[in-house]
Amino acid sequence: MLTLLLCGCQVNETDLKNELTSELNELSDQDPVAYTTMNKPLYSYYLPKDVGRIQSNPLSSLFMKDGVKFIMNFNPNEVVIHDYYQMDTVKVLEETLENGETALFYEAGGTFRGSDDRYHEYKCQITQLDDGSYLLLLDMEYVNFTAILKAVQIQPLIRSMFIIAKSLQYDSNEVIAQYSLRSSSESVMSDLEEFNQELPDSGSLSELIDQQEE
Repeated sequence: MLTLLLCGCQVNETDLKNELTSELNELSDQDPVAYTTMNKPLYSYYLPKDVGRIQSNPLSSLFMKDGVKFIMNFNPNEVVIHDYYQMDTVKVLEETLENGETALFYEAGGTFRGSDDRYHEYKCQITQLDDGSYLLLLDMEYVNFTAILKAVQIQPLIRSMFIIAKSLQYDSNEVIAQYSLRSSSESVMSDLEEFNQELPDSGSLSELIDQQEE
């Protein structure tokens, strides 16, 4: 059974869901890393040593951990809403999939303490794809992550995503000065389109799915 689990051929779904819940609770309670190693004009973050950054633009980055590529997007909309308008937002995770029917495998949410000593909301959704792989969507308020991976790779990747997101430091005044609610949304879309053009082999969700199938 251990061999089957390690190769991803067979996974006990109930055990995996229970382990994910325990993992998320533990990660939420852990202290954030107190310093950053990656700097961008509007924000900075700590990148774990076992995670490599392949490419990035001002709002998005493509990483790799243990052979799994994943995308992180910084959302200045959330900074404007929370820090300027002091409003809460409703978390809705939406991704367009192009490979047919999918089934929601796991969903959870909660709060975590960031490097700013404030509590932020997170929402995790894992969808099982037709080929047996999984789509992981993790929204952590100011950043969100996307990955296509195998069941045995989910927990280690979530752990790295939490470490990155909890270490996030941003210049609130600069973000608010540069982005209105409307221009922020448009800029994210524009930058993501550029991100896809710069990374034609892995910059979009559909292409991450295609790579997983290969």
